[in-house]
Amino acid sequence: MKNYELIKFNHLFENEDTFLRELRENQVWYRGNPEELEYFFKQVYNVYQKSARSPYAVAEAQTKFWRTVSGDVPRVHSGLPKLATQAIVNLIAGNGYDINVNDSEEEVERLKEILEENNFENLLQQAISTETWSGYVFFKVCHDLELTDKPIIEVISPFNASCEVERGRTKSITFHFKEDSEEKDKNGVPKEEIEVREKYYLENGKLKVEYKA
Repeated sequence: MKNYELIKFNHLFENEDTFLRELRENQVWYRGNPEELEYFFKQVYNVYQKSARSPYAVAEAQTKFWRTVSGDVPRVHSGLPKLATQAIVNLIAGNGYDINVNDSEEEVERLKEILEENNFENLLQQAISTETWSGYVFFKVCHDLELTDKPIIEVISPFNASCEVERGRTKSITFHFKEDSEEKDKNGVPKEEIEVREKYYLENGKLKVEYKA
């Protein structure tokens, strides 16, 4: 599995297409499903634009088993990437976590309530698991008073978020999700798919949130 740091994005890859392809390849190796691996290398791999500047340009020119296998040749995946991931998750979060905040007892109790409501132990394991094959992961914290009076914590994969960095400083984080439009055809099927973008950034020291569809 290949592992890249987010801050090295512009140095390693000529374009975003190459980066996403490597990310998806890591994910299918992690899942370990032979049918999915074969489909990825035969159908999806060539959809992404190749980059001569990729550090794996030589390897890309080589013949890969999953691209050429056919007929009755057995397709087997060892499952080692997922086993390694599970070992890391157990090592880091297997015994739970402790809360240590230099604050009032009242605030500590409120933090415990927030983490319990969000089932943070599972979120933490999910985040660790995602980071093992993607190299990084996002935690998104927001309020939705229609659902709860406590902050909502979400784990967002690199497929649904991007980070704008300048000279080692984070300028903004954008989360993007696809959802069906409310407008439907006569059969009740949504007419189109909409991508919703939430951009979080600082302006004059204040947090700003920009929503676009």
